[in-house]
Amino acid sequence: MKNKIFSRVCCLALVIIMALAFCAPAFAAKDSMSNFSRVKTYSGQYSDESTFGWAYGAIKTCYETSLMQGSDGAFKPTDNLTVAQALVMACRVHQIYHTGSNTLTNGTPWYQTYVDYAIDNGIIKDGDFSNYNANITRADMAYIFSRALPTKEYGMINNIGEIPDLKDAPARDQDPIELLYFSGILTGSDVYGTFNPTKNITRAEAAAIISRVAIPSERKNITLLYKVQDGIVTFGIPQTGFLTNNPSNGENVYQASGSAIASYVHIEKNSSIANLDLTQQITASKEKEIYEAGGFYDVSVTKTSFGSINAYCLNYKGNYSGNVIESFCYMFCGPEGMYSVNVSWGADADRSEVQTIINNVLVNGVAASPAYTL
Repeated sequence: MKNKIFSRVCCLALVIIMALAFCAPAFAAKDSMSNFSRVKTYSGQYSDESTFGWAYGAIKTCYETSLMQGSDGAFKPTDNLTVAQALVMACRVHQIYHTGSNTLTNGTPWYQTYVDYAIDNGIIKDGDFSNYNANITRADMAYIFSRALPTKEYGMINNIGEIPDLKDAPARDQDPIELLYFSGILTGSDVYGTFNPTKNITRAEAAAIISRVAIPSERKNITLLYKVQDGIVTFGIPQTGFLTNNPSNGENVYQASGSAIASYVHIEKNSSIANLDLTQQITASKEKEIYEAGGFYDVSVTKTSFGSINAYCLNYKGNYSGNVIESFCYMFCGPEGMYSVNVSWGADADRSEVQTIINNVLVNGVAASPAYTL
């Protein structure tokens, strides 16, 4: 009898050991990004799912990783995020990262537990915020989210030269904003990376951002553009480049990476040719003939428009010091005369970068339609 009992005990012990071995991966690691796992499945639990739109994936991720919760069965994606809600999200990220689970519960007032945790763990400082029920600004959200993880977990994946409105953020928030851009967590609201630091942020937008904080694979590689305004023309070039100008002839030259060069030039400011429809003054075939007579080849001329302003698109090649240089040009007449917007590049240039430059020429804020594709 004793042998049978001993045998059963041994078998039971073996089963327990095997079960623990199989469960071992489920034990959370200390201080690890691997702790952000999907612990539940979203399958329509929010009644307002039809309003998620572009943010559906981020909201689903936040639900499944327990980073955000709705209220009264709804997520309310268009509601503004409050300071208290931002702290809840940051505290959850912090605790899951360090311990593998979220154990914080509401206090009195409901957010007090999270405020105390955030202060105790260096997410915020006592006195940083006076009203936790207030809508949070985008800059203050960046400040809080940038401190939810150790700095080492915000790896730099983007080369950001300039965030155009960073100076509008409080000094305390500027470094955190840059950190989140460098790490692909923030991307800006346009191709120039405009952040709008003083504006409020919606719960949907916050879901996208906090999911990138917790899930590195969600982070975004971006190339922002420098915005250069010259009269009615806005020129955008990748921030991997730099700007020079020549006041003597009014020419601005934008040197991008490699050998791609984008330049914007006022050729004429003679009022006699201002506000004319260039495409009605000279034919496409005549324009092609003029360029070919100037020694260029593979010349193509097509029409486009920037809203009410009609323009020509020219693509051509030329030989310079034994090198083949390809060029693109928008030509049109505006209120100050005839405009020429030129992009030139060598054989080693990144053509996708050149296409980006061409795509981001705006006249009176309007892009060319139809767009020109190299």
